[in-house]
Amino acid sequence: MFFFNQLLCIGIIFSLGFLYNIYGFELIDQIILLKIRLYKKIDECMNFTIKDECEIIECVLINNDYFFKNKDLNKMIKENENIDKEKFIHLFYHFQLELNEDSSLMIRFKYNNKINRIYIHYKQLNDGYFMKMPIDIESYKKEGLNRIVDGKRFNFQNEFQEISHASINDKDILKEVKEMNGLNHDFGLLNNNKILIKYIKKEFNIEEVEKLQIKYKNFHLDDENIKLIDHEINKKEDYEIIESDILLKCIK
Repeated sequence: MFFFNQLLCIGIIFSLGFLYNIYGFELIDQIILLKIRLYKKIDECMNFTIKDECEIIECVLINNDYFFKNKDLNKMIKENENIDKEKFIHLFYHFQLELNEDSSLMIRFKYNNKINRIYIHYKQLNDGYFMKMPIDIESYKKEGLNRIVDGKRFNFQNEFQEISHASINDKDILKEVKEMNGLNHDFGLLNNNKILIKYIKKEFNIEEVEKLQIKYKNFHLDDENIKLIDHEINKKEDYEIIESDILLKCIK
């Protein structure tokens, strides 16, 4: 049996070698393409089975004074057909919370076995934005991806997906920041659901932000100097948004 297996392996190697001598790298290219197509088909099948599963886990109202959680708030959000300016105002007044342009509703939801966040802020609603409920995940993702600069899709698939480190005042917040990174790995920038540093400050009850640091796993290619550099986001002011120059260059 062992001898037969050895002969079989030698036969396979010989056959591949023979084909390689005839077709060269074309054979390897076809094998790689087959692998890519197979993985894509598996992803499509998986997405088909779970694309409608979006479970709201928690809702939070954020203003200058509070990071407000409440079971009744969760219920009210789930029962709404959409979140618009009128309903947003009603939520803050209902729970007797002060409202200003930077006030925000944060929705945590589970999709594709991963927890994500969407931040809806009052200024955004003042400009006519509204969100249908339950969240239409596919439409939200597509709307965002349509705002990527032509030829920059590679960046979103490779440079912005993996976050290796996140901290605020040296406190580890990697779990929360991965949730904030969102469905399109853009911290809500593509859909204008921006995340202010003051929201994170309130969540962790921090008086003053000395440094918010987010570091990506993948390096970024500096086109001017033709070298790889660390891809980091560093912020410290309340009014600042989670963004980087590299990320902004990819958005229309």
